[in-house]
Amino acid sequence: MSQQGRTVFCKICGKPFYVLHGYRYRYCSDACRLKGKAIIHRGYVSKNKKHLNEYAKQRREGIWGTSNREIGKSAELHALNKLLPLLGFTEIYHVSPIRRFVPFDFVATLRGVRVLIDVTTTISKGGSWNRTALLLARALGMPLIIVFIKPDLSGYMMRDAFDGGTVLVNQVKPLPK
Repeated sequence: MSQQGRTVFCKICGKPFYVLHGYRYRYCSDACRLKGKAIIHRGYVSKNKKHLNEYAKQRREGIWGTSNREIGKSAELHALNKLLPLLGFTEIYHVSPIRRFVPFDFVATLRGVRVLIDVTTTISKGGSWNRTALLLARALGMPLIIVFIKPDLSGYMMRDAFDGGTVLVNQVKPLPK
């Protein structure tokens, strides 16, 4: 005895497809099924701040990359030797080798103004810079510039720590070789 079937329409793409009686198929393919499940799942995703922050951190690290101390040192040296001179910084003084716990890495001159520069490979410093560095920069009356370098040394971004983190270089630009 053969089973009778019927034609139904996919809930996602609307294509007709054939199913046997007794089966409750709603999607024509696995791709449409996954899209449908994602729509349903979105209503049940946790709105817990801790979970959302953890998810954002995972996405940020997936896009930007993860870092460690050795990568940070190589990024500082790359900035000292290639990037900062290319961006127009002169009289660059590397502070980190002298004192490890100084809250910034370089003191340099940009267009006749002395500035403090912090080179970092972690994008998480984007909104919460070292409070000590900000207070010290304000006390000295010097601008503080944050230079974000990707951990794989493929690109950089720059922000001014004052004025709410004004973006000096808007998108990630490739680093000079």
